[in-house]
Amino acid sequence: MVNLPLIHCPYLNLPDAADWSTIAVAFNGRPSLPLRQAWLAAPEPDFSPGKVWLGWRDDVLLVYAVLEDRDIYNDEREFNVPSFLRGDVFEIFLRPVGQEAYYEFHISPHNQKLQVRWPSAAAVCAFRQDPGENLAGLEQYKVWQPEIQARTSIERSRWRVFAEIPMPLVGASGRGRAAVRWKVSFSRYDYSRNRTEPVLSSTSPHTKCDFHRQDEWGELTFGNQPMPTASVGRIAGTVSPDQ
Repeated sequence: MVNLPLIHCPYLNLPDAADWSTIAVAFNGRPSLPLRQAWLAAPEPDFSPGKVWLGWRDDVLLVYAVLEDRDIYNDEREFNVPSFLRGDVFEIFLRPVGQEAYYEFHISPHNQKLQVRWPSAAAVCAFRQDPGENLAGLEQYKVWQPEIQARTSIERSRWRVFAEIPMPLVGASGRGRAAVRWKVSFSRYDYSRNRTEPVLSSTSPHTKCDFHRQDEWGELTFGNQPMPTASVGRIAGTVSPDQ
């Protein structure tokens, strides 16, 4: 059993979630989770770094990711199609502690999304044994409503993701947050046109390359909402979300 530290999820003052500069400032100075390849002795030569920041407000989990990328692409545009087979994807895994069911959200550079609710780890095992032609077995687990809110930005050598995930959707109310803990993990399929297989990475210390190994996911706790006069400030020595 891997001994995992708790991940603190602070309350964020985010007055304009439609502006990338405002988003970067809100997460500035907050601890980040690096994407890595913990199952390897050293990263692959084609590995590109990425970082994930977390926060919350109004019973919504906020996820901000900055992903370095040499070749940004994914041709899929249709909602709830498994586009991780076709190009770059950022993945979010969430499960309240004490609940068997968990959610898996995929977001591509063009903001195409896949939403899956796994009723249990056993359901994942059953699906893997018989995924069906073109992953047809995944249909029964797809979530069509509500669609999570997300935005993406494609830049010269990186792409960014900002996602807002309602806490009640995942299965835990944000109220009484001091008693709420979630298991969380974030991962990535990084494709390049000069490779036949993507470079995979995760924020979790997986001892083998399997993003569904929940014993190795981090554990998230939610910080209290500050007084109205509190402001988001810079903490020396931390990585800026806009760097």
